[in-house]
Amino acid sequence: MRTIWKFPIPVADDIFEVLMPKGAQLLHVGMDDSMTEVWLWALVETEVDKEIRRFRIYGTGHQIKPNVGTGYNTYDTYGIYSKSNNFEPCKRKQ
Repeated sequence: MRTIWKFPIPVADDIFEVLMPKGAQLLHVGMDDSMTEVWLWALVETEVDKEIRRFRIYGTGHQIKPNVGTGYNTYDTYGIYSKSNNFEPCKRKQ
């Protein structure tokens, strides 16, 4: 089944991992209606195996090292970058 899931993500300058179905398409990063937690929304196929995907959050004005991955999205003063490990880098949100 194809559907949209949301995954909680930390609010910190750090690397984090998310277990999600293989091939999940990242859609959006932002706060939900409670305005207390940050989430990553993705379009997923629920009947496929899962994989760990790695991301890096950078605060505004913080140094982003070369070859860190592909920029994806921002929320408040943070940027989300995918780490290229066993999956296609996510595309920058337009």
